[in-house]
Amino acid sequence: MIFIFLTIAFSTFTLAYGVLFAWFRRGWTRLTPTHLDAPEGVHHPFSIIVAARNEAQNIGDLLHALSEQKYPKKNFEVVVINDSSEDKTEDILKTFGRANHSVNFSYHNLASIKKYGKKAALTLAIEKSNFPNIISIDADCLAPPNLLKAYNSKLSKKPYNFIAGPVAYFKESNFFKRCIDIEFKGLVSIGGASICNQSPNLCNGANLMFKKSAFYEVNGYEDNMHLASGDDEFLLHKMVTLGVEKIGFLKSPLAIVYTKGAENFKAFIHQRKRWVSKSRFYSNKKITLLLSLVYLYYLLILFGFGCSFITLHYLWLALGVLLVKTLIEYWYLSSLRFFAFKNLFAHLLAAQVFYIFYVLGIGALGNWGSFDWKGRTNTSWK
Repeated sequence: MIFIFLTIAFSTFTLAYGVLFAWFRRGWTRLTPTHLDAPEGVHHPFSIIVAARNEAQNIGDLLHALSEQKYPKKNFEVVVINDSSEDKTEDILKTFGRANHSVNFSYHNLASIKKYGKKAALTLAIEKSNFPNIISIDADCLAPPNLLKAYNSKLSKKPYNFIAGPVAYFKESNFFKRCIDIEFKGLVSIGGASICNQSPNLCNGANLMFKKSAFYEVNGYEDNMHLASGDDEFLLHKMVTLGVEKIGFLKSPLAIVYTKGAENFKAFIHQRKRWVSKSRFYSNKKITLLLSLVYLYYLLILFGFGCSFITLHYLWLALGVLLVKTLIEYWYLSSLRFFAFKNLFAHLLAAQVFYIFYVLGIGALGNWGSFDWKGRTNTSWK
């Protein structure tokens, strides 16, 4: 009886999983590539905002990359907010400001208004900005030299309120990091595909642009300021209320912002727990339902393996489902010419067991456990 139930359940969930990824693939392939082809003389003004806390090891590299943008210096500024850093972040900001007069650069201390947290820092940066188009980049990232050109070209086609940009990890060398790299690129592309399918759900705050006026029209980060994560996705979901046709994705390899992975496994777990913690507060219940069904699918696969102690028939059934799941994901990921994958199928197949425990574990811990982020915990977050 259990075997029949599992067979039906696996068939139903796997079919739905395949349909879901077919929908993602359709969105990604229909997504129009962004070329650097803005009309001559058209240079939209941008304010690049950065929230920095304890980023002494990274912020200098980011500022250097931003100063080398292939874009008129008069048409962009860089605004950095120091969120009570306990290292030498502020010293680096001061040094950069003194040495780079050609860049329109300013920095401010969040502690001066007695607030803390990334959303509060970004809100202050927006208040201090001078241009109508805001680009948000994380402090531990590197921006490509043509990033502003790519956004400028995208805006020259249509007056978007919100544009999600591509993000990828720096080159990863070991098996664990390659597994996470595959997952990360998959999520970024799913975000772009869903935007093309007019059902925006995912984006990454390490690379996104929005209209300053639209930010204020949807009340910015109000209602979720107390959460440690979600400055990107909550804002995206709010922007949907202004029209999905005004939300775009920057599909250009020249616009990929590279970010560092977690320093170690413990830091990775805390990072993912922080990301997942916001899912309970999504206003779009369709997204919550989709995440719950995917979680249930993974739980079902684990249950199938657990039943292998009864008879090996369950083991072969679970392995068969895992193989089909891998083929579905490979079929989707192999269409992402945008990203470079090496030995994709081998890594994807080998990582499947890891993904099961990772998704189930993080899904539970992210919603009910505690996490640390740059010396702050979710239990003390305001």
